[in-house]
Amino acid sequence: MRRIKILLAEDSEFLAEVMKDFLGLQGFRVVIARNGMEALKHPALNSVDLIIMDIDMPIMGGIQATSKLRALGFSRPILAHSGEVDFQLRSDFRAAGFSAHVAKPIDFPEFVSLLQSLLPETQRHQPDTRFHVDIEGANSLL
Repeated sequence: MRRIKILLAEDSEFLAEVMKDFLGLQGFRVVIARNGMEALKHPALNSVDLIIMDIDMPIMGGIQATSKLRALGFSRPILAHSGEVDFQLRSDFRAAGFSAHVAKPIDFPEFVSLLQSLLPETQRHQPDTRFHVDIEGANSLL
């Protein structure tokens, strides 16, 4: 079975590596962009199955990048991830074209279930969800 390929747009190098390692353990292939502009220009953009997009990034944030991707015809799922979860921001996520939102700190078992739900049934697999990382705790180490 082909491994699902994810483009992760995340400006925190530490968080990007933690997420890449975790998702790799779950059977996903992950490529990284450091901001929304890099995500738009990433050479793997046309071959990814899903994008995970941080909201607050330098150069170009996730909402602007997602709006541009949707305007360009990108139709695959885009998952917002952010520490911000107020009602207005969720409305902005929907308007920009995000498929779903996950809040930081990330609960990895729920996160993997959400990723699976965004994929066509033929692409889903049964990942190992026993692994858990407290991202908020890890970020406090920085």
